[in-house]
Amino acid sequence: MQWQNTFGGTDADLLFSIQQAADGGYILGGFSRSNISGDKTENCLGGQFYGDYWMVKTDEQGNIEWQNTIGGSDDDMLYSIQQTADVGYILSGHSRSNISGDKTENCNGNMDYWIVKTDTAGNIQWQNTIGGNDWDELRSIKQTVDGGYILGGYSYSNISGDKTENSNGNDDYWIVKLFPDTITGIADSPLERGKGCVAFPNPATDKVTVSYHGFENSLISLKLFDLLGQEILFKQFQTTSNPQTTLDISAINSGVYLLNLTNEKTGERMNGKIVVSD
Repeated sequence: MQWQNTFGGTDADLLFSIQQAADGGYILGGFSRSNISGDKTENCLGGQFYGDYWMVKTDEQGNIEWQNTIGGSDDDMLYSIQQTADVGYILSGHSRSNISGDKTENCNGNMDYWIVKTDTAGNIQWQNTIGGNDWDELRSIKQTVDGGYILGGYSYSNISGDKTENSNGNDDYWIVKLFPDTITGIADSPLERGKGCVAFPNPATDKVTVSYHGFENSLISLKLFDLLGQEILFKQFQTTSNPQTTLDISAINSGVYLLNLTNEKTGERMNGKIVVSD
């Protein structure tokens, strides 16, 4: 054992998912019934049995950096949390809450899949409630290579709401694939291993942000190429504590472009893609 830490408030706090983040710290996800007490800095929004989604970000030694309580007026249970290609987070679980608190859509049935996307500081960017007229529980989510998401859980619902097939029995596997969103960048780089770059929004029209990790305290040369290998844009900058830079692409024609970042100190390179739209 190297270290340990106990997190919680005065009521029930259950951890179900943990992942090392790109900065070397950890992102924790579960659900909490605690009000402000102990390590809990926000009151529970609702729920008689389980409470709310509770996400906690720590440093490399397990010390809390920030946290967020997300939920509606009924029970919301978070089972899976993953860092996304844009260095934000995707949260998945299920919810009994109608529109209230952070919840922007009513339930379709007794319980629905509830997906919440946050930025790198845990602020909600978008959410989606998916389900039929009965009981649907989401247990796992992963970002796919196209920038979308694959959801896995189980469902009691027959054809209703978002459900397009009847149940074969009491409850069945229910897999849902989500399209890429305009906030999430194309997942070309392995940010989960601590190095990589990604552009967002993607596609973009006027400006695009390039987020990079692993090139700290270095002079960076950024180049954008078209698919014929012609250099379209060049930018050189010194990296700072905020690992991202913004590009003006308003004068660039629509299409797919290749992104290259070179560390002038070590010669290391990172690659990605940017899709420019009208």
